[in-house]
Amino acid sequence: MLALAGKPMYFLELAFGQFAGQGPLTIWACAPICKGVGFAMVCVSMVVAVYYNVIMSYTLYYTASTFQAQVPWQRCDPAWANGTNCFVRSQNFTSGNLTEGATPSSQVYWERYVLDISTGIEDLGGVKWDLALCLLLSWIIVVVCLMNGIKTSGKVVYFAATFPYVILITLMVTGLCQPGAIDGVLYFVTPTFERLLDIKVWQAAAGQMFFSLSLSMGGLIMYSSYNKFSNNVFRDAMIVSVLDTVTSIISGMVIFSVLGAMAHDLGDVKVEDVAQGGT
Repeated sequence: MLALAGKPMYFLELAFGQFAGQGPLTIWACAPICKGVGFAMVCVSMVVAVYYNVIMSYTLYYTASTFQAQVPWQRCDPAWANGTNCFVRSQNFTSGNLTEGATPSSQVYWERYVLDISTGIEDLGGVKWDLALCLLLSWIIVVVCLMNGIKTSGKVVYFAATFPYVILITLMVTGLCQPGAIDGVLYFVTPTFERLLDIKVWQAAAGQMFFSLSLSMGGLIMYSSYNKFSNNVFRDAMIVSVLDTVTSIISGMVIFSVLGAMAHDLGDVKVEDVAQGGT
């Protein structure tokens, strides 16, 4: 999917923006009938920015919660765990508990305390002011990074493009050192060829490719419009797409090494059961 569609489309958007030297809204002056495409790209970016900032607010919330002697999700606090069959993973228990509706403390903390999930769409509940403040902070960070256009974002990218790799590699090494982590990694890298006949797999792969490479969102056209006209855009497209694949592999190893360790801690539980359980 990446070779057939991802790399060509990535190269096309970079080349288009670099050649015209314009953003996604004005670049379609060459084909007025396609002006709506540019507006659609901007609208997609706006929608993605809205829900990604919500995810960022969760990250900020958990980051602030870690500055404690004991992180709150490592215990079953009666303030938010009452009425649930909450258990702490670090404590001894049998795998039979899983069939009795037991819920890890981390999941109970997430659903009952952080999100304070309501009973349904008809019960909207109140505003979670702590999460609202984290969301406000995430938008402030975005505004500060973009307030002076490319001058600001161009400087921020040196940190934003490198620091995540430090975190990913640290998490990967830590995860691989856990008992049972190899089982999770093997589950991640072992192919299931019969799934290639499932159209939903290809649909999911295409969606992941578009999001991962930020295709058809206008950002690539905008950033490449600042390139020199003679810049080797083909080289950029190949390097970025390869790095994107490497990043996805590292991220997968981080996640599945943890899932393998969780399956090991749970006892007689397979990695795929942990991965599908949402815990």
